[in-house]
Amino acid sequence: MAANQELPVFDLSVAKFNKVGPRRAYMEQYFRALGLWNADLVKMIRDANEKKFCIKLQERDDHEVGHLYFECLVDYGVWYSIVAYGGLSQDDHPWPVPERTKPRKKDFSKGVSRLYKGWILREEYARESQGESSMAPKSEISAADTATSGPQIQPAVKVETCQESLAVATRFDPALLLASQVKPDPAKNASDNFS
Repeated sequence: MAANQELPVFDLSVAKFNKVGPRRAYMEQYFRALGLWNADLVKMIRDANEKKFCIKLQERDDHEVGHLYFECLVDYGVWYSIVAYGGLSQDDHPWPVPERTKPRKKDFSKGVSRLYKGWILREEYARESQGESSMAPKSEISAADTATSGPQIQPAVKVETCQESLAVATRFDPALLLASQVKPDPAKNASDNFS
């Protein structure tokens, strides 16, 4: 978008902006006008923000939140992620309405957030499943062996085979590979303000 071109005027009535559909339509129009709208990228950003806010809400022991609140929270994160992705200033492109007008956490007028509730249930199930496997004997590797600098690999383990010599095997943990690929979240600071 050219620097001297102004953004189109949009209807920002709070009543409409607190509804999911009109808010997302506004966001699409706004970022299209800036030349930043990419549906595939926005879907990836939305998915990442859904997960991020599920984790944050769970850390705060919020077991149920309203559908309108959760979707507004996610859209808030999406807004600032797109602004950051475009290399724009958050001061020049702030969240369009005052934060005090956002839906309340316990506003259940449109029900609970099914997405968040489903995420909580999946997390509880995963934790219970892991709890059963945690009964297995713990590794005898000392903490000193695992606290090394540089690339993280798991120590070799001696394995007896039917042959007379001992074989050495290395366990591969894909979580270590994924952890090294984590990139900073450009909307983290902006989304921390929205509670």
